[in-house]
Amino acid sequence: MKELKTMKSTELLEKINEKDLIAINNPSEKVHVVWHDNEYGIRICRPSMIKMGTHSRDERDWEILDKCKEYNEYENKVKELGREICKHCLKHIFKFTKI
Repeated sequence: MKELKTMKSTELLEKINEKDLIAINNPSEKVHVVWHDNEYGIRICRPSMIKMGTHSRDERDWEILDKCKEYNEYENKVKELGREICKHCLKHIFKFTKI
């Protein structure tokens, strides 16, 4: 298994690309998929999680876990990682990517 690099939100926003699988550096956290939105650019289901942090609004450490070749691989890739999908991301990728 490859070693993952944790990064703060500002660094993450510079490095993420469409179809990346990202999560807060905590195995119990859900995995989010990144997609391109014509209005907002690169995003996840709730962009404020990256831009403003979560919970107490402090900045979290994030990891880029993997990448999907196609969006329809999202659920299986996350299961292979032994993690939980984000139902909000799943709903959004079906809406925005027409899979």
